[in-house]
Amino acid sequence: MSQINLTELIEELKSLLRPEWLDPIDLHNEYKISINRQKTLRKEELIPFHKKGNYIRYSRVEIDEWIRAGKVV
Repeated sequence: MSQINLTELIEELKSLLRPEWLDPIDLHNEYKISINRQKTLRKEELIPFHKKGNYIRYSRVEIDEWIRAGKVV
């Protein structure tokens, strides 16, 4: 197995171990977006999020795409 394939395999395994959904604290810990900043971004509809009742969740895939697209404010 080549080094590139092994590296890709390791990255794929790491992504499988990370939870798909993040709460605001997880988002802060992993992406360093403060809780207050998240609140502002949600209010202005600038960050992708999902809300069910009082629970706010962020899809890791949507956040990664949001960051890659350069929509981070």
